[in-house]
Amino acid sequence: MRRTLFRLVAVGSLCLPAGAFAYDAGSSVLFPVLKAAAYPGDIISEEMIVFMPAGHRSPLGGIVTGKESVVGKMARRTLLAGQPIPQNALRDPFVIRQGKTVSLIFQSGNISITGIAVALESGSAGEIIGARNPDSGMTVHGVVQADGSLRAQ
Repeated sequence: MRRTLFRLVAVGSLCLPAGAFAYDAGSSVLFPVLKAAAYPGDIISEEMIVFMPAGHRSPLGGIVTGKESVVGKMARRTLLAGQPIPQNALRDPFVIRQGKTVSLIFQSGNISITGIAVALESGSAGEIIGARNPDSGMTVHGVVQADGSLRAQ
């Protein structure tokens, strides 16, 4: 196969860094990259993504290869335009934010107790975070639920 080295400056409306990329004209493997930089806490939408040919780069080994792995995720760190997206640079968006009031639910058998608490940290569904009861000052840990409540352990 013939390999060509060229500089990408603009692809449609996408402006990329003018770094040199190798592109294998016979390669049909495409992987998602961002049109513009994303910063920590940004939620990646479908409009922010374009697909680039893999070229000499292997899209395997820690690099996101599908749109479904990116859309709706939150950037953990700054992601540059036109660069492969590492899998460990994305996370599920926060359901509970630090400092916000959350519904705290304790359930044991047929008994269910509901109260309020202030989240001590941010968390995604399924994560364990701490929260403080504003009345007693007591700290409890619980699992973040998809509906934004905290199920006490």
